[in-house]
Amino acid sequence: MQNVSPADVNNHLFLAYYGREFTVTTSSGLVLNKTQWLPVPGRGHRSFNTSSVIETASTSSFSADYIVTLYNLDGSDHTTQRTFQKFKIFVVPPSLSGKGSRSDLSKMSYEEVVAYFGLPE
Repeated sequence: MQNVSPADVNNHLFLAYYGREFTVTTSSGLVLNKTQWLPVPGRGHRSFNTSSVIETASTSSFSADYIVTLYNLDGSDHTTQRTFQKFKIFVVPPSLSGKGSRSDLSKMSYEEVVAYFGLPE
């Protein structure tokens, strides 16, 4: 993740979502492209769960990577490779948790987080 400092990793709330893309055909035959935003960590679409960790390294400069691991619903390793075409990470400073606790934010859906902060879709 670019522009993330050690203080950010230690003090901010990181909320992540991946976009599951699919199409829907309306009763009139119109094909619509849709995106369902699912939280990471959390229950993935149909057959897997996700977990995440922020891995940091500090050599000549600080770096942070958001690592996502997939597991089957029974807890075993998910061996099918997945590439997330859409992935969003919200970095929420402590001062913006405002209305409720930070744990309340982590329980919100993607749509609720976007509405809470007044962000464009």
